[in-house]
Amino acid sequence: MVLQLRKDLNEEDIPLPKVGEQAFEELRTAVLALLDGWQRTGSSALSRAINRVDLTEAMVQRALEQGGPKELAGFVVLRILQKVLIRERFAGRA
Repeated sequence: MVLQLRKDLNEEDIPLPKVGEQAFEELRTAVLALLDGWQRTGSSALSRAINRVDLTEAMVQRALEQGGPKELAGFVVLRILQKVLIRERFAGRA
């Protein structure tokens, strides 16, 4: 999953979290740092990442309304997980 996250966000420095209950929060924190950086610099990387992760405009809006950038980072992590699970399922590996 982390490989897909790195690929979709075009960021090789996303750390591999420890397996366990904190893995989601570690990934969300890493993604949040990226989102904040892109937003601060006005980088187009933010919109490219949202498109590559395949979040709809409505999903982004809902995330920002519900919890701001931290919620959006969580949506990104969950969407990547969903993409990986769907791909594995259709490949007969899940």
